[in-house]
Amino acid sequence: MASEARAALTIRAIDLATVVVSRLGPWILLAAAAYYLRGAVVEAAQEKALWPAWLRMLTRLNQVRAFGFIFGLLGLVYGIRERELRRAAVKRLSERNRELEGLLEQRGGGGR
Repeated sequence: MASEARAALTIRAIDLATVVVSRLGPWILLAAAAYYLRGAVVEAAQEKALWPAWLRMLTRLNQVRAFGFIFGLLGLVYGIRERELRRAAVKRLSERNRELEGLLEQRGGGGR
């Protein structure tokens, strides 16, 4: 009995850890990307702080275009990833729908 309780507690802890990582993972990646983007802006403008670097970057049109191109590519990657997730969700839900319809048919016709 004690080993079953310990196994159940271990499974709950693993489940909680995976939920926490899945919820916090994107935010941690976003924070890291913002940190490195800040460093790139400061380095590109050759300044010591973000605000003067940001102002200097905005005064130079060519740099703004480059950053626009980078953000455009990031938006494209985001869109492709979202499309893949949507396709996976449709496939998963379609399979689940067929499974549930099969269960209804086994129980007595399913109301059709």
